[in-house]
Order: sequence, then structure tokens, then C-alpha cells
Amino acid sequence: MLRDLRTWSTLGYQLLSLPLGVIYFSIAVTLSAFGFGLIGGGVVNLLQSFGVELPMNVSTGIEGGVIGAVAAMVLGVIMLTALMHLARAIGRLQGKIAKRLLVEG
Repeated sequence: MLRDLRTWSTLGYQLLSLPLGVIYFSIAVTLSAFGFGLIGGGVVNLLQSFGVELPMNVSTGIEGGVIGAVAAMVLGVIMLTALMHLARAIGRLQGKIAKRLLVEG
């Protein structure tokens, strides 16, 4: 079993999967939190621009009034959409790595 190339390529794939999984997870969580934060901040800023009193003193850091709020929400939606495309590309890359190390030999 120690002389079999398939054993070593499978072990290499398993060792490579852990750091890649951590990187993929970190990218997904960071970008999705940033995208949802932009959308939520834009909504809060938009509500404050229209004079809605919120139960707590919230500061979004988004400048530009209504235009800035709408721009932040649009940027958040674009970021989440780009994250979906990035996830698909990462899945394809992971599939190619798996095919190379597990199937081909």
C-alpha cells in the first residue's frame, strides 16, 4: 500500500484540502459579511435620511445622503453576486484539483 501512487495522491489531496477549505471559508464569510453590511448600512442610512427615528443611535459611516445609501446598497448587491460567481469558480478549481489528484494517475 505504501508503494501505491494512488495512496500518496489521496493523502496529498487530503492535506491540501484543509488549508484551502480555511481560505475558501474565510473569503466567503468576509465578503458576504461586507456585502450584507453595505446593504444594511444603506438601508439604515436611507431610513435616517427620510427622518425615521431608530430605537438606538446608529452611525453607518456612509456619506452622501440618499445617493450614498442607494450606492452602498447597490454595491452590496454587486458584491454578493460577485461572491456567488467566485464560489462557482472556486468549486470548479477544487473539482480540477480533485480530478488531478484522485482520478487521473
